[in-house]
Amino acid sequence: MEQGNSRLFLLLIYFALAIYLLPMFIHGNPGNELSRWATAISLVENTSFDVSPLENLIGQNADVIKIGENSYSKKPPGIAVLSAPFYALTRIFVGEPTAENMRISWFVLRFCIGTFPLLFLGIWLVQKDIDTFSLATLLFATPLFVYSLLYFSHILVAVLIYFVFRLLFDAERVGLRDCFRAGFFSGFAVICELPALIPVLIFLIGIFFTEHRNRSRRVFFFLVAFLPFIALLLIYNYAVFDAVIPAFYFSDFSFYFPTPYNIFITLFSPSRGLFFYSPILIFSIFAFFTTRESGTLREIIKISAIVLTLLIMCGFNAAKTDWMFAGKHLVFILPLMVDSFFDGETEEYPSLWRGYLFTISFLLCTIPALTFPFVSPELSYPHNAFWQPALFENLWFVPTLATVLGAANNVWTIVP
Repeated sequence: MEQGNSRLFLLLIYFALAIYLLPMFIHGNPGNELSRWATAISLVENTSFDVSPLENLIGQNADVIKIGENSYSKKPPGIAVLSAPFYALTRIFVGEPTAENMRISWFVLRFCIGTFPLLFLGIWLVQKDIDTFSLATLLFATPLFVYSLLYFSHILVAVLIYFVFRLLFDAERVGLRDCFRAGFFSGFAVICELPALIPVLIFLIGIFFTEHRNRSRRVFFFLVAFLPFIALLLIYNYAVFDAVIPAFYFSDFSFYFPTPYNIFITLFSPSRGLFFYSPILIFSIFAFFTTRESGTLREIIKISAIVLTLLIMCGFNAAKTDWMFAGKHLVFILPLMVDSFFDGETEEYPSLWRGYLFTISFLLCTIPALTFPFVSPELSYPHNAFWQPALFENLWFVPTLATVLGAANNVWTIVP
């Protein structure tokens, strides 16, 4: 099969799986998804961020905070605002939100916000002549696959952050229009996930080291597009929570200095370590030292963004005890980490090891999807014993398009 056809085939496989697999939000930590879903629905139904009219559908939710008689999601509003038009279109066909049709609207929002950005990135990279192995790694050998099946903001933010990096540091001369676009993408990423501010600030610092000519104008164009989003976020916080920086930020986004134990848990542990579940990413670390771009601004900025984000998020994870696996809070820098694959930096490594680590990464990053939403993913990985009885004794298979159409939920429904 020619490489062009094989890349198209991979994109079609990913698209088909994204449509076929229907994991709903009833998993280990549904609050994140449900609070954002309810906010998007409330924006359309009530032109308000108040989700209290939907409490009968979302129940008790740790990610919802009571302010007087109203209730609001504690998550930044970016995803909910972006989701509102998609829900408005869906509502034409399904009507007002009910317990019976909420799954349909959730699936539409999940596909548009979680799945499509990764598919779009794959298509864009194919146009940039990415090789088949690198595309397969992006789509199926990292946690990006599982998180693209959920209504999280992680995938969209990851794609936005990667495009910002490419806009600012691919060419020797950065255009003012590219800086404006980068600032716009950065601002929207931050109002979707606050930790995105880490690589964004590093990229902004990187602009100061670009070509001297028009440097100040590049910074200005970036900030002109970026700062309005920050202003809108602060205004939103003040209007909704009566504080520019709400008090719950200090608990939800608290930070501890990363210790060796925290780094191990986040990066290498069998319970949630990023490199445990996606060991093929170790090649991206090797590429730091063997890259042909060594010493260039592009490489320095990329390494700085990855390393500092890893360290800071390891400190953030020290304060978190909620459901998370395979580096949940690191998903938004995964395309940056795989960037060395896109540039062909890993082709020099032995194909045997690349194939072996890809296979392990593929298994560990895709099998958890088979038991959603019934089993917490940390229990469903192959190195634990729970996933086998869950699948083959209790038949806790992920809901699929086949089951929606009336097929019995069994092993044959997950064969595709």
